[in-house]
Amino acid sequence: MTENPNPLLPATPAQQSSLVSMDTNTVQGFEAVQRFAKLLSTSPLVPKEYQGANGLASCVIALNLAGRLKADPLMVMQNLYVVHGRPGWSAKFLIASFNMCGRFTAIRYEFEGTPGTDEFGCRAWAIEKATGEKLVGPLVTIGLAKKEGWYGKQGSKWQSMSEQMLRYRSAGWFVNTIAPELSMGLPAADEVEDFTDAEVLNQQGSSTVSSAVTQPGAAWPIPSLERFDLLLDEAYAAFKDAGMVEHWPVFEGKWRPRRGKGDDMGVLRDLADEVNKLIPIDTTPE
Repeated sequence: MTENPNPLLPATPAQQSSLVSMDTNTVQGFEAVQRFAKLLSTSPLVPKEYQGANGLASCVIALNLAGRLKADPLMVMQNLYVVHGRPGWSAKFLIASFNMCGRFTAIRYEFEGTPGTDEFGCRAWAIEKATGEKLVGPLVTIGLAKKEGWYGKQGSKWQSMSEQMLRYRSAGWFVNTIAPELSMGLPAADEVEDFTDAEVLNQQGSSTVSSAVTQPGAAWPIPSLERFDLLLDEAYAAFKDAGMVEHWPVFEGKWRPRRGKGDDMGVLRDLADEVNKLIPIDTTPE
């Protein structure tokens, strides 16, 4: 392989031809993917599903998705969930991918009906920049959530976080309707959870859903995980704005291990209280 003696200068045609593209279409590319996947699987920064020898295959799949989406591999790993054996994106990832693609304005939401009633609903919309056309997504209502079995299932966040769930579901449907290439056809993870639990409910004819995702003491529901991540993002921003980033590792070290463990609502409430104390951080010398 021809090496570039000065990495600050562009590579010559001969050097460019010797570079290996990291993809699964060639033997050399697949070997490069495996090496990168092995490196990622040893990092404590990736989710536990990707760590160690058992997570190596998942790392390869995540790298393949990241390459197709032209996204950062770590971002893909942190936002790709597997629910009942089916993959799905976090709602935040779908919204962010849509907002950053450059073809549309940022997603906005329109609410209809009266809060607290079955008619209360939300639809997502955006403007296509090339044509100026307003693109409107399907309406998602509380009544629809009840009919589909999402609202009444065990551990459902539709009852405690109904407005947020309406936003997430309407945005997920909107992205997969208007620009499915941005999600590679994969739905939002909370959507996978709701639809799969509804299928089990219909098959069993019972209100007891066998779901590791929604059982107490097991992994948190997807909306709770996303809320936890959002609160940590807000905390980091507060430390950064106050010029106190050097203190961030202590705060993160206290809260990061609690992600997905214990009572989700209790942990989220305590974390939210801590974040509210940080905004703004008082940097006035004593």
